[in-house]
Amino acid sequence: MRVLQDNVIVLKHKSEYQGILQGIDSSESTKAKVMGVGPTVENISLGDIVMIDWNKAKNIKNDLFVVKQEDIVAVYEAEDLGE
Repeated sequence: MRVLQDNVIVLKHKSEYQGILQGIDSSESTKAKVMGVGPTVENISLGDIVMIDWNKAKNIKNDLFVVKQEDIVAVYEAEDLGE
């Protein structure tokens, strides 16, 4: 699949805490791995772990989603992930 314009393809990570947290929408507590980036996307690379606005994500299939770059809230650094 070729990603166009400012779109980003992400794979939704399953959180070990998903479903345990009460009162929080579990989709908001998950991370996503960048699987593809469009040619006009800046500061985001393949393999990055990101936090996105899941309300704006469009499901492609299973846990694969497409989002606009503007809907990516943050890119996690290695120290944020405990690596």
